[in-house]
Amino acid sequence: MLNPSEIGFRREIPRAGPTFPVNDGHPSWHNGARLPAVEPLYPSTTGVSTVEKNIGTQDRNIRYAAGALLILAALLNWSSFWWLGLIGVIAIGTAYMGTCLAYIPFKINTKKAGE
Repeated sequence: MLNPSEIGFRREIPRAGPTFPVNDGHPSWHNGARLPAVEPLYPSTTGVSTVEKNIGTQDRNIRYAAGALLILAALLNWSSFWWLGLIGVIAIGTAYMGTCLAYIPFKINTKKAGE
């Protein structure tokens, strides 16, 4: 008589618990096959900006002040000057980040040597 294991059949043993693979945190949780290592699409920057900072201290302070004034003007007369608030938020955002994207194509850099 043939043994079922010799001809490729396995007798399923009933067991308690799920009948699907369970992710227990081990890399080989999917039926023993290991996935190939995949390179990330983008390198990990972990909070480091890849754009060079091109706004100096004086430019930054002017942007903070102008942005605050534009937002204040928009708040005082919101119905017709709401767009001033948007420009003010952009000015404050670029001052905070230290990079003006409009400066990049023209290679403008307002930072001084020691900043």
